[in-house]
Amino acid sequence: MNIRYVSCLIITSLQLASCSIESNTNYFPLEEGLTWRYQVTKTTRDGVRQQKYIYTSLPEKIVNKETVAVRQSVDGTLLYYRDTEEGLSYIGKEIQSGIEREFHEDEHLIFSYPLKNGSQWQDITLTKLLVKTGPPQTTNFKIVVQIPLEISIDSTDDTVSVPAGEFHHCIKLTKKGAEFIDAGNYIGRTIVRVKETSWYAPGVGLVKSIREETTEKKALDKGQLVIELELFED
Repeated sequence: MNIRYVSCLIITSLQLASCSIESNTNYFPLEEGLTWRYQVTKTTRDGVRQQKYIYTSLPEKIVNKETVAVRQSVDGTLLYYRDTEEGLSYIGKEIQSGIEREFHEDEHLIFSYPLKNGSQWQDITLTKLLVKTGPPQTTNFKIVVQIPLEISIDSTDDTVSVPAGEFHHCIKLTKKGAEFIDAGNYIGRTIVRVKETSWYAPGVGLVKSIREETTEKKALDKGQLVIELELFED
């Protein structure tokens, strides 16, 4: 399983029952000392794979001359976030490369403020779930394309049940996008669609996410990623 992709998905992919939510960062807590453990299920044409993923929030640090919030994944990757009056963004990650650490910029808007029911904004995502690497073919097939997304807050008062428990007053965030592409001889021309629904709980952050990528071709028709919170510690 591509750990960094799942990370991105959790990342890009990690405010109460009223039309306007009082505390923006309450649904993506950034303070030091928090831990999240997720159960991840990835389904592709290769089958179903499961994985655990763990994040811990660290003290703020200076990156490219600005103060950013930090979360560390279980493999030591540092994930950086910028919180401003306009919104909360994931700005990139720092990974170990040999004896050096390298910063990889990859900015995505997580929340556009103010957080309220009906709010909308745009982003771009890369597909990574449309993959087939096993028999009978001898060549690996994968569709990796940029898809423009329309993002909306569809609810500020959802209830979600996951292994970590039941969470109330959750934000429901929906991302949808499609692009017509030519995927080459094996797939040909097709429409690639992405739909991702995520729920964020007050004081906790991301508790569940369901991402689906589909095409019109049976040979490589769909992939799914489900992320559910197993444990939260403050």
